[in-house]
Amino acid sequence: MTKTMTPTHFANALDRYGPDLADWPAPSAAAGRELLRQSVAAQDTLRAAEIAAGALRAPLPDVTDLKSRILAAARVSGQAIRDNIVPFPTRRVLTPAVFALAASLLVGIFAGWTGMVGDPLSASYGDDAPSYEIQALTAGDNYDS
Repeated sequence: MTKTMTPTHFANALDRYGPDLADWPAPSAAAGRELLRQSVAAQDTLRAAEIAAGALRAPLPDVTDLKSRILAAARVSGQAIRDNIVPFPTRRVLTPAVFALAASLLVGIFAGWTGMVGDPLSASYGDDAPSYEIQALTAGDNYDS
């Protein structure tokens, strides 16, 4: 007794076993042949699978010439890019930046040493806080009013 096959099962079997029904398991091949006798859509699906299998079996094109042309173009464009690069004046930019960094470091050390900057992590903000004097000096006479 031969099992019947739906077009969906036929397409799945084509994907799994290929377009040559001789490569299929015997029960599936018999059901596939029966479906091919009855269905034009199954015949079209088989033809499309044969075309795809033929394309997969075809020899690969020779791409060595294409590869050499691509590499030659990349070398030429890389040289053109290197020729158009403007040199960055590192010494003229780096020297003032180093001096500015050193000056800000010295100002920070001086501010911390003299107590010009209060400790933001301390909880005591009374009259004896180091920043009290700086605030009093900057506010003027009306600070304690």
